[in-house]
Amino acid sequence: MPTLNYRNGNIFDAPAGSLLLHACNAHGAWGAGIALQFAHRFPVAQRAYARDCAAHSADALAGTTRLYPAPRHTIACLITSRGYGKRRDAPDLILQFTRSALAHLLRQLRQTTAIHSPRINAGLFGVPWPSTAELLTQALDACPTAHTWTVWTL
Repeated sequence: MPTLNYRNGNIFDAPAGSLLLHACNAHGAWGAGIALQFAHRFPVAQRAYARDCAAHSADALAGTTRLYPAPRHTIACLITSRGYGKRRDAPDLILQFTRSALAHLLRQLRQTTAIHSPRINAGLFGVPWPSTAELLTQALDACPTAHTWTVWTL
């Protein structure tokens, strides 16, 4: 049974070839929290993400995952809220979008992948981490490919 592995440190120290995943809004904004750190480190991926968001409605993007190549890594944007800040979705809806986005992510991965993330949804989206962690574990359990998932904490 797959489990979430926890590691204290900086997610950007994940091994080369890893998939770095973070929860995103559907407006192309990486202006705060961990997303801002992703924007500083991976500006090409951030611009591609912003173009994708501009080309689609927030309703069409919510509950999907977008993958972008970056130096040493692949960046995964798990779109778990249509909005951000005061316009972010309610926690229950964010969890619904998370479940859908996880399924979408796992369908896209064609081989065993090392996935690395912060405690998604638990920061600026305000969703209690145990609720999201349960969804991650359920998604990994249902996936026929044995992916590893490391959650980075500071």
